[in-house]
Amino acid sequence: NIKKMSITHTPLQHQLLTIDLLKVFAAQVIILHHLSRYGILSEMITYPLNQIANWFDLYGANAVPIFLVIAGYLSSKSFQTHERLYSFGVRITNRYLRLAPSFLIILILTIGAAKIARMFSGEEYIGNPETWTQFLAHLFLVHQIFEVESIFAGAWYVAIDWQLYVFLTLLLTVLDRFIFRVTALFVCIIFSLTYFNQHSQFDVYFFYFLVPYGLGILAFWASQEPNHRHRHLALTFFTVANIAILITTLFNPNIKNALSICVALVLLLWGNRQYQNLYLRITQVIVWLSQRSYGAFLIHFSLILLGNTLFNQVLEQTPLNALIVILGICFLSWACAHLLYIWVELPSRRLQIFSTQLLHQN
Repeated sequence: NIKKMSITHTPLQHQLLTIDLLKVFAAQVIILHHLSRYGILSEMITYPLNQIANWFDLYGANAVPIFLVIAGYLSSKSFQTHERLYSFGVRITNRYLRLAPSFLIILILTIGAAKIARMFSGEEYIGNPETWTQFLAHLFLVHQIFEVESIFAGAWYVAIDWQLYVFLTLLLTVLDRFIFRVTALFVCIIFSLTYFNQHSQFDVYFFYFLVPYGLGILAFWASQEPNHRHRHLALTFFTVANIAILITTLFNPNIKNALSICVALVLLLWGNRQYQNLYLRITQVIVWLSQRSYGAFLIHFSLILLGNTLFNQVLEQTPLNALIVILGICFLSWACAHLLYIWVELPSRRLQIFSTQLLHQN
């Protein structure tokens, strides 16, 4: 069966069912959220689809905590496997090299799509013509910190993902005892919850997003740490953190924090569940989509720009045509993500600095 799964480019036993399902779900929700927010496509469809579009416009962004909790969980998993084989510099460089190649390609494609869109429309969401300064700020993942206009919706997440990974790497590098690590992480989560989350000006920095990311880390430690005392300690902090979040949410309702708790609990209970006793064809589809979810998340905004331009300039502006274009963008987001995965993501893995090289140097 594993040989039959070769089209996914990853052995089946390395894939986790719960995480794959959550990644695919969150990526598709974000695509629909941006489809409902940008351009006139969603405005042209009729009841009841326009009500659905309004819902995705208002609440679709709440899928972001799913990505953040998963990121914390998987980052912790990678450290457990190879913690002593990589230095701080090698780890954060590898993370950047994992994110940057696809991100660079999408920046170029989005700039091209935006130039085409500007030729026919002046809608605000298309943005101003890009500059080299803007491009370089994105390439080095500092565009938000320097308040540079985003080239595409979702670019901010890539920068935050890297910041959070640097934070976790620094935490685990500086603190060598587990009790210090879990205590420091808990304190950071509480500070994020009670202070940074209350001030929107901090949303360009990683500490604004430490609640979902930290819960993902604690969920992994509480369920997968080899040392049972470490697991119990992490579970205690996980429980207290969730109680603190719930209390805060009662006084200041926050859907994202509530969703973070739910996703973290799911990962605590079923995060390590593998593909057992499932029909092979279903597993192929889930794994295929999961591996391409990052690409679909990145590329869909370019297709929204082009799809709205096509609808505005070529097609008759009817509800049916709008729905066809929306469905086409959803399909092409995953189809183009497949090309990005095959042509960019897989080859770019050769850029990683591997442990064997580091060990030979030492």
